Amino acid sequence: MAFTYDVSTNRGKVRFLLQDTTNTTTRPALLQDAEVDFALATEHNIYMAAALCADALAGRFRGLKSKSVGGLSLTWVAETWEAVASKWRARGGTHQIISAGGVYESDRDAIWEDSDLLRPGFFSQLHEFVGQLPAARASSMTEEELP
Repeated sequence: MAFTYDVSTNRGKVRFLLQDTTNTTTRPALLQDAEVDFALATEHNIYMAAALCADALAGRFRGLKSKSVGGLSLTWVAETWEAVASKWRARGGTHQIISAGGVYESDRDAIWEDSDLLRPGFFSQLHEFVGQLPAARASSMTEEELP
């Protein structure tokens, strides 16, 4: 099981938020590096990634309440991880990028520069018949009705 902890990386920050910072025989790591990396790739920020990891831990410990080996007894409560997930999800929601409409300028420009994409005829004929269109009237009143 791969385990690294460096708080200067996003993986280390997620581990810090979950307090999964050691990998010893007395306190083994709860998550593998690949699991934390998956959460970071899936979510938008470290708080939402920590919430996803906490949800995974809640699912992992759902059926397991306690385990005893020799004189050592461990107790897990899935509800604890659910509360941790709720806390980090609430915090992560305040760090989301707001987007109205869902298309960024850079995405729009990349789409227009892609010559393989089909464009509707509306855009290619938008200014084609400018001289042939009748002049637009600002009012529906005739000249006789004007004051």
